[in-house]
Amino acid sequence: MKPIIKLICLICLFNLLPISAQANTSLNGIAVHSELGQDSFIGALYTSTPSTNSREILISQQPKQIQVRILADRISARRFKRMWIEGMAINSSTTELQQQSKNMAAFSNMLKVSMKGGDIFAVQRSETSVNVIINGSPLGEIEDTQFFDLLLRAWIGPVPLSSQFRNDLLSGGDFSPTLQQLFNDTRPSDERIEAVAAALLAVEDQEKPKPARTPEVAATPTVSAPTISAPTIIAPPSIPTVAAAPSIPQPSAVDISTDDNAADESEAETSEATDTTVIDADSAIANVDENSTKNVGEPVVLENEESIIEDDQEDFTAETLLIQQLYLGELKKWTYRELVYPQTSLNNDEQGVVRLDVIINRKGKVLETVMIEEAPYKRLNKAALTAIKKSSPYKPMPESIKGDTFTFSLPIRFKIVD
Repeated sequence: MKPIIKLICLICLFNLLPISAQANTSLNGIAVHSELGQDSFIGALYTSTPSTNSREILISQQPKQIQVRILADRISARRFKRMWIEGMAINSSTTELQQQSKNMAAFSNMLKVSMKGGDIFAVQRSETSVNVIINGSPLGEIEDTQFFDLLLRAWIGPVPLSSQFRNDLLSGGDFSPTLQQLFNDTRPSDERIEAVAAALLAVEDQEKPKPARTPEVAATPTVSAPTISAPTIIAPPSIPTVAAAPSIPQPSAVDISTDDNAADESEAETSEATDTTVIDADSAIANVDENSTKNVGEPVVLENEESIIEDDQEDFTAETLLIQQLYLGELKKWTYRELVYPQTSLNNDEQGVVRLDVIINRKGKVLETVMIEEAPYKRLNKAALTAIKKSSPYKPMPESIKGDTFTFSLPIRFKIVD
């Protein structure tokens, strides 16, 4: 099939697809994710059987689907990718990360499209495989259905993007008409669908194997049909298991945690990876040493603003992605050693969620941080910032992680339990 015909077929197919894109699933819940007070995307979870129980959905072997519809003007591929990498890292045990390292690397390497408002990103779990799609164009396929459930934990696992986000996805089909209308209305234009499909075809064409030349025969070489394939993956090395974070001395009636009853719904194997933080996906920055925080936006991506594919993205191997995810866990645990629930907050029954982004240099020194989400009480916000300041320097960046700096997210929930 000629590229232009294939492109037109893809566009027509996408426009004809129902919202669910899978006839045997229905909309279980819709949730809006916001960062720095701005709506970033609207997420949807499709299941074969409506449910309000996260564990029930995660262990189900029936078809499921995740959909992300972009509300922001733009979300860089780097930022979008980091959300999934951190979400999987924080909601999975070390054993699971090792077992799924090849699939996680393959998935991460698919995410090179710079997202724009209206784009629809979908991950579909069938009975035999996991398909990744943007605006109707396939990004790739993973032949392991368990990977989908690992990915889904970033949304409804013990440590989701936020408690409200997870709760809205677990509505069991009971959501507001206004929210559903926003979801239905968030769609790419025909021009955008065509542009993304054309860009992906161009990348696919570049990745075609070069035909071998035979000097004796002057014939036109044949070219194999284009495919979307993951880069070669090497097996991960033997990496020591990251131990659970040491407990922080606190009064017996105090909990610094993430979500109500989250751990009870998680699978037993994931408990070592959850501890008491959650991972957030924004990449804004502020100076940790200042009295007030500032927003300076996400790191600049060196690319043309109109480009669709971010060519400067690092390709992960199973080894390098696993090292990065384990490093994220170590940074989180190191911060928790310094967390203290302010006594005055305990006395005044002050509770809340604080979400921060932290940037460190290669030696582990904290360069900047930002308050992504503030708790309603200044003492809790200050306690979170103080913990990060005392944690500097962190463990130096592993050699396999490229770049002069490393950004990680650290939301913390301060909660007084009975």
